[in-house]
This record gives sequence, structure tokens and C-alpha cells, in this order.
Amino acid sequence: MGAAEWQSVVVAIALLGLIGVITVSAIRKYHTVDEALKVVAALSGLLGVVTGASATYFFTRQPLIEAREQNAAYRAQLLKIESSLVPELTKLQANIVAVKSAADGAQSTANQALAAAQAAQSSEDAENEKIDRMFKRSM
Repeated sequence: MGAAEWQSVVVAIALLGLIGVITVSAIRKYHTVDEALKVVAALSGLLGVVTGASATYFFTRQPLIEAREQNAAYRAQLLKIESSLVPELTKLQANIVAVKSAADGAQSTANQALAAAQAAQSSEDAENEKIDRMFKRSM
């Protein structure tokens, strides 16, 4: 047992001992059973609370320790998984940036091609108008 457990045991035993001393003192002081039982009856609520609290404390202590240890193990596992995901996340972010950059480049190229096509179309339209005018003059 560790120091904290011994301290808890000492406090629990001291409380039970105090209730026992009060009970024995009542039995010794009062000569009739009814008078002593009145004191014991007055202490029965306190005895119930102390007994219940002690039992709860000591019987839930080990499961609580085990739950804390399991929680620590889960946290360590979570940190390990998280640390392995950080490089993957960095790679994904780099890929997203590369895809966005490629898409922007493709958009720019498409815009340039469209502008060139529009310029060619305008040039062709102007040439067609010129030919139409020449044809109309010749008729």
C-alpha cells in the first residue's frame, strides 16, 4: 500500500474508533439499556454515513485507478496516431496547393487560348467583311 492508501485507512479507522469510543462511553455512563440506546441511535446515522463513505471510497479506488491508467494509455495511443497523421496532412495540404496551382495555370492557359481564338475570330470577321465589300463593289 502507498502512503495515500495508509492515510485513508488511518482516517477511516479513526472515525470508526471515535464512534466506537462514544458508544462505549454511553454504555458505561448510562446504566440502563434504553439510555445507552438513545445515544447509539443518535450515532446510527453518522455510523451509516461513515461506513458507506468508507466502503465507497475503498471499493471504487482500484477501478478508478484502472480507469485512469486506461485513459492514459488511450491518450498515448491517440497522440501516436495523431503524430503519424500530421505528416500525411502536410502531404495532403501540399497536394492541394499543387492542384490549385495547376488548375490556376490551366485556367490561365485556357484564358490565353480563348483570347487568341477571339482575336483570330475578330481578324477572320474583319477579313470576311473586307471580302464581302470587295465582292459587292465588283457586282
